[in-house]
This record gives sequence, C-alpha cells and structure tokens, in this order.
Amino acid sequence: MSLKDLYIDIRNEVLSLVDNYGNPLVKFCQVWNNQVTYNNDGQHYNYPMPCVFIEMTAPTELEQLGDGYQLYNLIVRLHIVHEFYNSLDGNGILEQDLSIFDLTQGVYMGMQKFEPDKAVQFVRVREIQDYEHTNVYHSIQEYATNYIDSSREQPLGFIDKDTYRDWE
Repeated sequence: MSLKDLYIDIRNEVLSLVDNYGNPLVKFCQVWNNQVTYNNDGQHYNYPMPCVFIEMTAPTELEQLGDGYQLYNLIVRLHIVHEFYNSLDGNGILEQDLSIFDLTQGVYMGMQKFEPDKAVQFVRVREIQDYEHTNVYHSIQEYATNYIDSSREQPLGFIDKDTYRDWE
C-alpha cells in the first residue's frame, strides 16, 4: 500500500458523496495542483464544479514500525471549489452564496470518521475559506489521519518458511 492507494480510497469516497436528494455532491475530484489559482489566471484547463481536489501534506516525520512498515502522520487537505455568479438572494443582496456552506457541510458529513484501508478515521482539524478568487468559492478542510505504508513488508523477495519444501 502506498500513498497512491490512499489517494484512490479518498477519491472514491469523495465521488460517492450525495446531497439530501441523492444527487452527487461533487462532479470532479483529482490531485491538488493549485488549479484554482491557475484557472483564475487563465493558465489551466477547465474542470466541472462543484469539485474537490485532494492534497496530502508531507509528513514531518515517518515512523519505522518494524518488518518494513512505516507510519505516516498526515494532514489531508480537501480543496472544495464551487463556482458562483452574482444573483440576488431572498433579501435582495448580491454576491452572497450560502450554498457553499451546504457543500462544505456535505463533504464534512461524508469524510469525518472516513476510514480508508490501512489508515485511521479522518478527523477534521481545520477549515479555511480562500477569498482570492473571482466567482469561485474555495474552502479547504483539513483532516488528520495516520497511514501505514506496507510496500516494503518483510520478508520481501524471500521464500517464506511455511512454503519452503525440501526437494531431496
């Protein structure tokens, strides 16, 4: 299991989230590559919204567990992006889109306590609103988790003692 496997588990969970009517909560989910800034500058491809981009922060330290296992202490950032153009709300106020709160709450409801394979349950530790983008709401939710990388599990490339046969 590698971080790629963790990413795939998270992506599948995000894409399975639905709203109160059973409709998909997001239309698109990929690895974070600063798409919001690049898209705002016209330097990136268009992507369907609402969407979620996944960023896995580099762990400050990996812990060796033995037998080739390593433990990542990770913060997983979910960049929740929603496009909005001016409209009037019920009070005649422009530039106010409260549906972003429904979207971020829906992501929280689906991801809080989500437990991918070889990881502990996600716990939301922070939420940030990015205000630097025109016509786009960009919220960031951070989830703490621990993940076990077993890709160098021992024995690796050796004959297991239980499968050894005496050929004499």
